[in-house]
Amino acid sequence: MDVSRSNMQQLSSVLREAYGQDVLSNVAKKAIDASTRRVVVIDGARRISDLEGIASDENFRLLYIDADIALRYDRIVRRAQNRGDSEKTFEEFCREEEGEAESATKSLKASADTVIENDVGEAEFYSAIDAFVTSHLE
Repeated sequence: MDVSRSNMQQLSSVLREAYGQDVLSNVAKKAIDASTRRVVVIDGARRISDLEGIASDENFRLLYIDADIALRYDRIVRRAQNRGDSEKTFEEFCREEEGEAESATKSLKASADTVIENDVGEAEFYSAIDAFVTSHLE
């Protein structure tokens, strides 16, 4: 299977249909429970169900990172992480943003402990993340 945004969305749907809506949350919980680290970062949550098994932990914090759609498009095209990204049009990107997973991701923003707007320079962005982590280690 090609690594494309569309295929990843379909794989997520198939996994959730086969193993339950909380499949990713269950996998994340096992990884967290097995870790000896003080801070564990789970990247890529798209739905509330992706967090259900871990959100009840007293140390859980949700950081939502957002950026303007045009900026996200520019970054995806430049990064070309997935097949076809470098040739993607803005209109295609916008259509993908209307998909189930991307729409559900937006609902996580209201539940976030902190929202960081990723429309600043790299140093300022990482500084904001460091400040978030540091503030929750005390």
